[in-house]
Formats: sequence, C-alpha cells, structure tokens
Amino acid sequence: FYLNRLIEEIKQRSTTKIILTAIPLTDDFGLHGRIKTNNNYVRSLSNLYTITDLEKVFEENRSKVSLYPSYDPIHPNPVGYELIGEVYKKEILLNLK
Repeated sequence: FYLNRLIEEIKQRSTTKIILTAIPLTDDFGLHGRIKTNNNYVRSLSNLYTITDLEKVFEENRSKVSLYPSYDPIHPNPVGYELIGEVYKKEILLNLK
C-alpha cells in the first residue's frame, strides 16, 4: 500500500524512470520472512517497472565473500556496499540507452 502511494507521488512529481529494488536478505534471519514478502511484491510489479534484484545478487555472492560485518547483521560491509553500487551502476547505464 505505502509503496504504491509512494510510486504514485513520484510519478506525479517527476518524469524519471522508476527502478524498484528487491533488497538483500541480510544476516538477521528474523527479518527474512518480511524481506521475502516485500521482495515478492516488488517482483510482482516487474511488468510495470524495472526491478534491481539485490537479493539474488547477494545470495549468488554470499558463499564467495562476507557481505556483512560480524557486529551488524543488517547493514552491509564495504564489500556489500560496493556490490550494491556495481549493480545500480550497471542498471543505470543500461537504462540510459
């Protein structure tokens, strides 16, 4: 509900392209259910908007490198933020064409 309202506000105030994000699951396992519910909803809008799937990217890289610091299971470490930046950079450059 709030996401739809936010998107409508953005569309009324701007002509910019809207890119939605499926967020990473984090290392806080207690949040996984809510994050998955949110991400499934975001993905259901893929026929209307571009979706950047950070959940998929983080899951593909989780076993290769640590993406969260041991003291904070919610916010990525510098490697995780670098990965996010690269994903957005690729998406933005792709959408400039």
